[in-house]
Amino acid sequence: MKRLIMLSLLLSLSLFNVVHAQEYSMLWKHETDDRVRSVSITPDGEHIVAGSDDYNVYLFNREGKLLWKYKTDGSVYSVSITPNGEYVVAGSWDNHVYLFNKEGNLLWEYKIDGIVRSVSITPNGEYVVAGSWDNHVYLFNKEGNLLWEYKIDGIVRSVSITPNGEYVVAGSWDNHVYLLASLHMISKI
Repeated sequence: MKRLIMLSLLLSLSLFNVVHAQEYSMLWKHETDDRVRSVSITPDGEHIVAGSDDYNVYLFNREGKLLWKYKTDGSVYSVSITPNGEYVVAGSWDNHVYLFNKEGNLLWEYKIDGIVRSVSITPNGEYVVAGSWDNHVYLFNKEGNLLWEYKIDGIVRSVSITPNGEYVVAGSWDNHVYLLASLHMISKI
């Protein structure tokens, strides 16, 4: 009896996995001219941004239609998009941080002293953070003004920012996680 119950349970679990696996399907794909380094999607799935070793930033809609692409001067290592799709930020091998609007217009670009390995943007697009191979974390406002930069002890591999821009976190090749506070934001509280 125990074996029959176990067999029944295993069979039902395997059927659940098969049914569960069948709920997903590929909707579309788009081939770039080289490896894709980074992707980001809006919460509603309406906009998808990609960065590629072919030096391009791509924006697609949910149906896979290419809305625009922008050619940089280096591999695009990191991309991020605001939840409403209004802004796209990209970081590139060409030492630049780029901010675009949803139409693909370049709003600003900022050259730093190293490859931009990671970028993140606040949901309202007010703040952009970038991490670089020059061991720095950079914070910009929506207008492209550098608000501050912070030197850490290794290459910055990953960055993220809180929705209000108050805190920035960075991960580094020096085996550390850094939490940085934007003093201009804390003073407003």
